[in-house]
Amino acid sequence: MLLHPNFGSFSVLLMFKWNGHRFEHTQIFQNFETIRLSDSKTRVEAIACDGEMADVTFIVANINGDMHVFKLTSAGAMELLLKVPDDVNNMRGQAVSAALFGGKLFIFFGVHGCGFRWEKNRLIVVDVQNKTAQAVQIPGDFSDGPRCGFTGAHARGVHANEWIHVGGSEQVGMTGSKFCAFAWKLGELPENPEWKLVAENLPEGELAIVNGTVYSLTKEGTFKITA
Repeated sequence: MLLHPNFGSFSVLLMFKWNGHRFEHTQIFQNFETIRLSDSKTRVEAIACDGEMADVTFIVANINGDMHVFKLTSAGAMELLLKVPDDVNNMRGQAVSAALFGGKLFIFFGVHGCGFRWEKNRLIVVDVQNKTAQAVQIPGDFSDGPRCGFTGAHARGVHANEWIHVGGSEQVGMTGSKFCAFAWKLGELPENPEWKLVAENLPEGELAIVNGTVYSLTKEGTFKITA
């Protein structure tokens, strides 16, 4: 668990590591330089990636309108891996989810327009070894892939070479929304990302994904779907 300021700057305050019983404080050994925002009232949006690399995770933060990728080790060292170039993030997208596959970080983003909209068929892919980024288009039209908008799925999880996305909010009219009762997975990763429908008519509830199995906890009981 990483604590950082919400407004005005991006810096590391504290990090805690779960040992199976409780959270333990981990010292930040590397002198991580604070990144100041142009406005002290501007909020920093940061997400942690799904998926694992031994003793490492990746943080994606939107800072001063730019997408920054940070590398964080379990020992508490943190470094800026790269700032995504403007020609790659040419829509000025803000990261909403990220997952690691085969040494590549797949980042979904949303854009501001009439509200905030998740771009479900566009990815930014970062090679974490070479520190490079490229824009990737997922094949298909608007009807292919999850129908949920805003910040995307309510629950996400990595299993084998697939990224599972479940639930979400689907826009209705100009201001309304409804539960998006679908489960999808982005398969063929890392080489050929493609949306595949897993299930529909999913009961609305508290969602969780464990080892590729989707759980929905409702008042009527717990429902299970194997992705």
